[in-house]
Amino acid sequence: MQTQAIGPIRAATDVVIQAKSGMGKTGAFVIGLLDRIDTSGAPRAPQALVLSPVRELAVQTNRVVEALGLHLGIKAASCVGGTPVSENRAAIAAGAHVVSGTPGRVLQLIERGWLSLDSIRVVCLDEADELLSDDFMPQMRAILTAGLPESVQVVMFSATMSDGAEDVAANFMVEPVTVRLADDDTHLAGIEQYYVECRNNEDKLSAIIDLYERLSATQSILFCSSRAAVDSLSAALRERDFGVSSVHADMEQWQRDEVVEAFRAGSTRVLVTTDVLARGFDVQTVSMVVNVELPREFSTYTHRIGRSGRHGRRGVAVSLVTARDRAWMAGLEGRYGVGVKPLPAELVQEGGAAAAP
Repeated sequence: MQTQAIGPIRAATDVVIQAKSGMGKTGAFVIGLLDRIDTSGAPRAPQALVLSPVRELAVQTNRVVEALGLHLGIKAASCVGGTPVSENRAAIAAGAHVVSGTPGRVLQLIERGWLSLDSIRVVCLDEADELLSDDFMPQMRAILTAGLPESVQVVMFSATMSDGAEDVAANFMVEPVTVRLADDDTHLAGIEQYYVECRNNEDKLSAIIDLYERLSATQSILFCSSRAAVDSLSAALRERDFGVSSVHADMEQWQRDEVVEAFRAGSTRVLVTTDVLARGFDVQTVSMVVNVELPREFSTYTHRIGRSGRHGRRGVAVSLVTARDRAWMAGLEGRYGVGVKPLPAELVQEGGAAAAP
């Protein structure tokens, strides 16, 4: 993927890249855009803008920019909600070449006159299908029409790409080069998918406890569909002496950062979260994802389970389903042409360090 993507980005052409999770999209677009940065002369306005749908992904991208740009003299600024806007302003004023941020905070900085778009050479939309959805479209349209140079290059990366997102993108791109390295169904390749039938939430809690007592997962992520469910499940597991951490959008940014960093460092094995971490969250030691509650969209399912099996490693996804989920699961299997199998007892016993007697 990187061999096909970096060249067109360096050539300043508009690019659409679709590739499954874990293939190195962030490295590809960061390497490409860094080659477009001019570091000669006095510091000036930012030359590259990277937009991400969630704070954690924007911060993660900023770290990659800092790491790869360290010996190139390239400065980076992370601009996300939940952080002091004055700090964002100061980082930009200090001569940041690349700004990585979320649409809301970036638009706020533009409207206040603290982020100039005059020198922007390339705009990168990470998880483009999410950024071009109805939820973000008003902010995205405002940013993309806020005075970017006519010659600006637009680069779009995503694991999935809806027809609607492609139609919207066509309004902001000129004869883009398209590199499609993953049809929708290949997003699920390399990840073993299973389900466990449950009657109710109490059954789901028992199933989770059973999984973690029997399966040896290095680290794992439990996805819930609501913030209340994250809090409730986390509390129930802690009451049973399970060491878990949790993240959702109602938490303060410093709390989210603290939890995510502890999980990255391996201080906690189990992270309970909403879909705020379903996209782009890259922790290579995550070997299992559990869908405690199924998402509304099939594409969100593919993003969730893509948090496991990163960079060619083996991954396992387990969905806890009730009777009312059966139609949704059948639709998923029909959509992607895959079979999600019942979790076999022998798998649990083979994988577990403490298999049941």
